Amino acid sequence: MHCSKSQRKHEAAKRVWRSVPKSAWPDEKVYMSEIQPRLRFVPISALSSALGVCESYAAEIRASRRRPHPRHWQVLAELVGIQGAW
Repeated sequence: MHCSKSQRKHEAAKRVWRSVPKSAWPDEKVYMSEIQPRLRFVPISALSSALGVCESYAAEIRASRRRPHPRHWQVLAELVGIQGAW
């Protein structure tokens, strides 16, 4: 996928995310303390596929050099085996 096409797709997803209630979403504290530490055990290809991002960006997320948009936190929680904790 070309970068501009990918960016448009992600910007559209952010707009949708901003328009829905967030009460069921994990917060930043849960992401940082419970989700992020477990990502190191997830293959980069699995992160990339689950988030719909390129593998280089997924590697940055896994290494804690980038923080994904909050709309991804629930998917990541499920990917690392955290369900319904919020």
